[in-house]
Amino acid sequence: MNTRGSALALVKAAQIDVHMGVDTEDVQQSIFTARGVFSTMGHSQLREIGWCDLAQADINLRENDFFTAKELLYSVLKSAWDRYDDLVSYSLESWLISGLGMSKQRLAIYKGLQFIGDTFLAQGDASTAIILFSIALDGFTHIDVHRSRAECMVCLGDISKWDGNSMSAAEHWEMARPVFERSSQIKQMAEIDERLTTIDQDMLQKHACNLAALGEINAPSVKPEEWGDHQLEHGAPESKGNGKHLNPVAV
Repeated sequence: MNTRGSALALVKAAQIDVHMGVDTEDVQQSIFTARGVFSTMGHSQLREIGWCDLAQADINLRENDFFTAKELLYSVLKSAWDRYDDLVSYSLESWLISGLGMSKQRLAIYKGLQFIGDTFLAQGDASTAIILFSIALDGFTHIDVHRSRAECMVCLGDISKWDGNSMSAAEHWEMARPVFERSSQIKQMAEIDERLTTIDQDMLQKHACNLAALGEINAPSVKPEEWGDHQLEHGAPESKGNGKHLNPVAV
């Protein structure tokens, strides 16, 4: 293992393993391996190392070592605040879920489905990604995890946009925006506004193209400057008012 992507996937898998009951030593080995890869890349990988800390905190919470978990979560929050919204959100969700006694196992499963959906989407399998994002969205809605709900909505909207369904894309993004707002995700709200602006521009462009095509269909077959000759050859058009013919154009 020597790539950032492989190491990050290993960390995500470790987070799922924690809540699926995989042996602690095996999970910690995965975290240790990923952390070693990130550490060789220097300070540019602080965000990824933060995910390693959160995976370790998940282990501590599973084993009821709340003191160690609290220290790790506080450390991640302190270093990620105003820098990495995803780390901050996950840390706060961990506090909330553990504090309210909600099922972290279910959260891990839905997070895993979302991650796998991202993977399939990156590989071009949009149909499978839609299924995974939809299932994850229902789950996040059920346990009321705002940010993750909105992320799934954004992905579903992106897929609709790529499929040429601008209306469906806009609906998903418009639903996601207030959810991001509820969890104070300012950056994500701005990104949605940019997406919606793109939709507006596309729709205006399509409207202009439709008007141009309609104009071509309704355009007269005889040019205005040729109308006099056309009347001499074919006769003047009938008047719809009294049924009489118009006077021919004088030559």
